[in-house]
Amino acid sequence: MLFLFQICPLGVADHVNLGLIPSSEMAWVAAVQALNRERGGVLHVHGNADVPNEAENLADILRGERGNCLRRFRNRACNDIDKIVRKVFGKDWEAVADEDVQTVKSYGPRVDHLVVDIRVVRQEVFNNGSITNTIAES
Repeated sequence: MLFLFQICPLGVADHVNLGLIPSSEMAWVAAVQALNRERGGVLHVHGNADVPNEAENLADILRGERGNCLRRFRNRACNDIDKIVRKVFGKDWEAVADEDVQTVKSYGPRVDHLVVDIRVVRQEVFNNGSITNTIAES
């Protein structure tokens, strides 16, 4: 049996593109393991989500249901990846999702291909507000 960690680089990446759909979840552990152990990095997480079509239901739009779906996609990915990060990197590291979730394209009624960037950083780096400087120094 061949495992992902046997074919993926470990501890060397500053950016991992997880362009697998309908979900990249099966590659999240390998992606976190590929990130640089000193600097962390960025996971570019793709996935499909069930979201209301903007033209489909005015009431959903007025309630902000589409935005809620995008936030749920972002938060679920970030929370699950954060658990992996703490196991792989240690408790002083965390996953922090960008606020913006991009819609790549629609696959049909109520199914969109989404992407969000999730940064893996030391907690003190994020709390000091210097997240971009630390990742950019690579």
